[in-house]
Amino acid sequence: MRKLDVDRKYLARIASGEVTPPNGVAGRWTLVVPWNLVADTYGAAVERAMELLNKDRKGKFENLRAGQLGADQLKKSARSTSMFDEVSTSQEGEIKIVWMQFGLRHAGRSIRRAREVFRVDEFGVGWFEALVAVLLHADRLRHYDDLWIDCPGDEFKDSPSDESFDLAPFLVFVDGKVLAGTLSVSPVYAGYGSASFFLPQES
Repeated sequence: MRKLDVDRKYLARIASGEVTPPNGVAGRWTLVVPWNLVADTYGAAVERAMELLNKDRKGKFENLRAGQLGADQLKKSARSTSMFDEVSTSQEGEIKIVWMQFGLRHAGRSIRRAREVFRVDEFGVGWFEALVAVLLHADRLRHYDDLWIDCPGDEFKDSPSDESFDLAPFLVFVDGKVLAGTLSVSPVYAGYGSASFFLPQES
């Protein structure tokens, strides 16, 4: 696979303060690889990211939805797709630079509620992006009491025959390993928070 590039001029604008983090949002800049540079389908890209995380964690990883990542069960949300397109058009290079909060902002909220209260410049992180972020930021999901990551940028349904995509993916750390699974978007789950990206602010 050829080496992917990042927008060096955009990095310089961040360093100079011309492009700034969103006001009042704790987080960090992270690199985002568009999933379609990794695989032909979103589910295949998620599986590839899972393989890499499994290798990185020396086998201490488990996909609780193995064999269920087809387009009839897993898809990107329309909002996240549209807003990431805005990010893509504002930067050159294949790899994008985005401000991300890993869930603390929406801790104590259901995934559904987090989606409802997103700022106008905010959109949900998907499973693929969350997996890549955990790979890039080695301090994430290392301990049981770490905040677990909901992925409101994706939609999932339990069976291809179900009518609605009423689940969303998560990443947690239990019994010494990372688990990837799904949960209902309606309940509030203790210890979880919805991760999100933000459009850049320019001074």
